[in-house]
Amino acid sequence: MDKLKSCPYCGHEAKVRPRGHITCGNRFCINRQSGYDYPMWAKDDWNTRPIEDRLNALLDELEAEVSMSGMVHYERSLDVTPFLDRLDEILAKRKGGE
Repeated sequence: MDKLKSCPYCGHEAKVRPRGHITCGNRFCINRQSGYDYPMWAKDDWNTRPIEDRLNALLDELEAEVSMSGMVHYERSLDVTPFLDRLDEILAKRKGGE
């Protein structure tokens, strides 16, 4: 992982400080004073977003489901309501099966 993702709190660009310390470049962000100090792991730690990664995996799964159903291809947009509704259905089904 060479490229740093934006700040998970405010979306601003990440900044590499002396000795490899990575923080948010926005001086008003709550993530400004935290960050990652160990240069050998800093980039991987900063870029690790398990919730975001899981949601993207679920979106990919839903896209595959839509594609298999023969529906028209769509672009990902800011309106994720239909996907969240479908996600609720999937989660309810899984919870009911337990």
